[in-house]
Amino acid sequence: MQLFKYIPDWVDKFPVESERHGLLSVAMRKGSLAQPREMNFVLAKFTSSEYAEEAAYQVAQNGWKGKVDPDADDPEFMTVIATKDQYSITEETFIDDLQYFYRIAKLYDAVYDGWFASVPMRKKQADWLV
Repeated sequence: MQLFKYIPDWVDKFPVESERHGLLSVAMRKGSLAQPREMNFVLAKFTSSEYAEEAAYQVAQNGWKGKVDPDADDPEFMTVIATKDQYSITEETFIDDLQYFYRIAKLYDAVYDGWFASVPMRKKQADWLV
C-alpha cells in the first residue's frame, strides 16, 4: 500500500521486511530516497582485527570508506562500518550493495548487521559547510 507519493513502489514490495521498514522510515522521515546522503552498512562479529582490516580494505576498493572498531556488544570481536557520501538510495544500488555486504560478511565469517542513513543536507546548509 502506497501511503506517500514519494515512496517508490519497489520499497513497498521489498521482500525483506526489516529492510523494507528501514527504507520506509528513511523515506518518511528524511525525504526522497534518491536525494544524496551519507549511507552506512555495518558488518559485525569479525573474529580477528586482521579479517576486519581486510574487509575494510575490500570495501574501500569498492568505493566505500571502511572503519574498523571493536564490536559494541562484545569487544572480543571487531566491526566494520562502510560509509559512502552522496549515496542515492535507488532499487538497483540498494539491492546491489545489500548483496555485496552480505557476501563480504560471509567471506570473513562475520555478520551483516544492518544499515543506517543520514538526513540529506540541504543546498543552503552545504554552502556554509564548504
